[in-house]
Amino acid sequence: MVTKILGGFHITKRKEETLNIPESMEFTSELIIKSENPDEIKAVYNALKPEITVMISPRGKTDIKIQDEKTLIMYFFAADFISLRAMISSYLRWIETAFSSIRISEKS
Repeated sequence: MVTKILGGFHITKRKEETLNIPESMEFTSELIIKSENPDEIKAVYNALKPEITVMISPRGKTDIKIQDEKTLIMYFFAADFISLRAMISSYLRWIETAFSSIRISEKS
């Protein structure tokens, strides 16, 4: 099973109308996660969704969507670079934990 995590960092003032991003959120990043197994994508989405629905900090916002059955996209918006880096680091750890849990349960 091959899982790829693709990401990009952008400094932009791009606004996503559907996400209701405040004007102060100038830093954005997008993380693309691909898996050959659609069940992995659903499991990671379900594991992360509760974290995203609660705004942890007023300096940052995150959104997540399943693009297709094998692709998960995460969007990060932050008021400053430090907040953006902290959010991405936290989510990468949670993503790794979710995939590790999936792999352990597959072995059982």
